[in-house]
Amino acid sequence: MYAERQAFLLANWGFTCSCTQCTKSKSEQDASDKRLARYQVIRERYIGDDNAENYEILGFQECWTQIKEGIRILKSEERYNEITDCWESLFHLSVGWGEHAKALDAGKGWIAELARTGEFLDGDELNCLKDPESLEEWCRFIEVAEVEVSVPVYMLPMTNK
Repeated sequence: MYAERQAFLLANWGFTCSCTQCTKSKSEQDASDKRLARYQVIRERYIGDDNAENYEILGFQECWTQIKEGIRILKSEERYNEITDCWESLFHLSVGWGEHAKALDAGKGWIAELARTGEFLDGDELNCLKDPESLEEWCRFIEVAEVEVSVPVYMLPMTNK
């Protein structure tokens, strides 16, 4: 959030930031802080491995909706480096609930974000994502131990199916 960023930079680096995010008007900064506070709640409750238990308690649709909201917030805040975690959480949520079509959509979003950031997948996740034609593989990959392989994401096949 704006005040925290400025205080951190001043205390640790001795300057006040004047990037485009920090030079927005007070009302824009307040709106941004409100969105980021909302995202923090979403992150704590729905994003990441620590929240897998919440997926069962809160239900598929609730979790799907909240994580998608997190993606929307991050895009509006231009915090693209965090979106990959959201797509990965959506993917695992969908796999856990056996939602094949949603897993495919989330997997494609995850691949797109990884490709944009230049990250890689390996092991079970890579083996699953290399064959998006097989929806069963999307929903079984967690249980299957495959050979560890590292391949740049841009080399993975993309389909429109």
